[in-house]
Amino acid sequence: MVFDEFQEIANLDGEKIEKAMRASFQHHKRVAYLFAGSKRHLIYDMISDQNRAFYKMGKVMALPKIPREEFSQFLQDRFKKGNFTLENGVMEDILEVTEEYPYNTQFLCHAIWNFCLEEKVVKREAVDTVLNKILERESPIFLALWDGLSVHQRQVLQAIATGGGEKVFSKDFLQQEPLGALSSVPTSIRLLRRTDILDQ
Repeated sequence: MVFDEFQEIANLDGEKIEKAMRASFQHHKRVAYLFAGSKRHLIYDMISDQNRAFYKMGKVMALPKIPREEFSQFLQDRFKKGNFTLENGVMEDILEVTEEYPYNTQFLCHAIWNFCLEEKVVKREAVDTVLNKILERESPIFLALWDGLSVHQRQVLQAIATGGGEKVFSKDFLQQEPLGALSSVPTSIRLLRRTDILDQ
């Protein structure tokens, strides 16, 4: 039995439901359970906190990204089945922008499909055009997220974006201005990860 996006249980009186599920599941025989979720930190919290029902309940496995070449071929095949012609480099552009995250890739490809549906030709500039339309449409959501951050979280996020997201706990990064007290940087990073604004 597969439970996808299992971390959403937290929105339904999670810990109480977790206890009821564990109490029931431990008596089942010849049944395998798979709990999957895209918010890794929430899933990790469920299985690593000894006070939670799913603590050490099973094997933990993090799925790596789909290899770019395979993902690109899969997407190209889908567009070809829809009788689309793709300009060279389009798939590389899409996967570069989405960083190969399946949800983001599917979202962008769906929008590109609809944008190019009439001519059935996907040119490289269509990727930028569609991406800009998506960003414009989604900007109220991004602004709401931004407004919900503390000043320090914004500063840390800007520093991470400017620095390319590498070595965020290094001495050089932690001494950047205007990040303030070094001890508060890991706290802000942890909170940004909890809200899925940052990913490791």
